[in-house]
Amino acid sequence: MLMLALAGLAHGVADHASPWWLAASAVLVGALLRGWALVAVPFALAVAFATGRAMLLGAEATSWPSQSFGPAYHNWISLAPYGVLAIGAVTLAANCPARPPRSSTHHGTPRTSATG
Repeated sequence: MLMLALAGLAHGVADHASPWWLAASAVLVGALLRGWALVAVPFALAVAFATGRAMLLGAEATSWPSQSFGPAYHNWISLAPYGVLAIGAVTLAANCPARPPRSSTHHGTPRTSATG
């Protein structure tokens, strides 16, 4: 997934994409690097929706400003990496372990019982 996100960011840089698009792509890459699946999900979904808006909503969606929504692709081959990225981010977030329970320590020293 990180490779797909990096490829998307590199493609945006090469195509002189808008600063908003590059920022969203960079946050997505950073979140994946740090293992922050819950942070990556909204960015992965936003990138997938933005690039697939022509296929999902019709050709009139391509008239939306590309400076905020990024490129719009018209074929499934171009959209596949973004869909895989979104599905992968959701899967990672769904498999995130719950926070571990807080230990019963006080300022770093374990509490001891009076009997013990």
